[in-house]
Amino acid sequence: MNQPWQYIRNLVVARLDSVGDVVMLSPALRAIKENLPGVRVTLLASPAGAAAAEMLPEVDDVIAWRAVWQDVEDRLPLDADRELQLVRALREKKFDAAFIFTSFSQTPYGAAYACYLAGIPVRLGQSKELGGGLLSRAVPPPDDAVHQAERNLHLLESAGFAIRSRDLRLRIPKTVGAAAMRKLAQKGLDPGRPHILLDPGVSCPARAYSPNRFGAVADILARETGVPVVLAGAEGDQRHTEAVAAAMRTGPIVLASETSVPEWAVLVRGARLLLSAHTSSMHLAEAFRTPSVVLFSGTDLVSQWAPRRLPSRILQRPVSCSPCYASTCARDDMRCLEFSTHEVVTAALEVLSETATPEAEGIPTGYDLAA
Repeated sequence: MNQPWQYIRNLVVARLDSVGDVVMLSPALRAIKENLPGVRVTLLASPAGAAAAEMLPEVDDVIAWRAVWQDVEDRLPLDADRELQLVRALREKKFDAAFIFTSFSQTPYGAAYACYLAGIPVRLGQSKELGGGLLSRAVPPPDDAVHQAERNLHLLESAGFAIRSRDLRLRIPKTVGAAAMRKLAQKGLDPGRPHILLDPGVSCPARAYSPNRFGAVADILARETGVPVVLAGAEGDQRHTEAVAAAMRTGPIVLASETSVPEWAVLVRGARLLLSAHTSSMHLAEAFRTPSVVLFSGTDLVSQWAPRRLPSRILQRPVSCSPCYASTCARDDMRCLEFSTHEVVTAALEVLSETATPEAEGIPTGYDLAA
């Protein structure tokens, strides 16, 4: 590697977003380790995103922090001393460099300023704005429509890093897999049999599909396939899953808020099919190549976030207001998610049919944690 990268031994990688955003960082982390053998990587992540670090073998340490510049709902009080704690924590680690990863709508300069004040000499990020000397190297970003995993790799490629693989990959510790299967067994599901995983959880109301329709879809799929339906998702998704469970006539297996992020990933990995809203589950599914049907709202461009390398169906209604990037629907009609139960069930059965093999019938390949 060219200077100054070849001298980096202690690196902090910042990605202060959700679980799915950290999962999409996996090919970039892999490229860093391949290009800088022996480098120690510390992930600076939000508390939610940090929960995925256990599945990223390239991460050696984690700093979990709620960054004020990521506080989109303005919930953090004014507390300058708190922000200086982050600067001190970064300074104590004596990092050689900071690589700051952001989405298309974010600026790197909040994290860059914290790293600047911490005395980190090399600060790499990409931005459309002028930030003076806060970044020691500023990279022009790609087009906004580029997939966010590719945006991460663009930062490294622009700095001269070679990219061998662009795939999302995760590694689940065997102890975590065993714990997840015990929870399934306690709920009455044989971990040696396949399941359909339904994750209705969303980070904002503008992405939420009707619970009643989700419940009807789950009932039909359970009846038509004979495969049990498991309702699960990230911590905080319990109200979404409970609403769907209440709408179902068949008895679902509900695991929302009872699983850690790695255990949740085990459920995704072992699923015969994932049916989800536009949420982190679809990125976990891409990492494990789990067949998926995603009900994608009009809040974002499909090209920015949708799974790329797995059997899937992305359902989205074309509407004039998309992409709105809004937390709630300004029109209050959610036309972008107006899918009938027939449309969703048809898409799910098509994906199941396309991915059926003699080996897969009745045997979930996803629980082979030794792979």
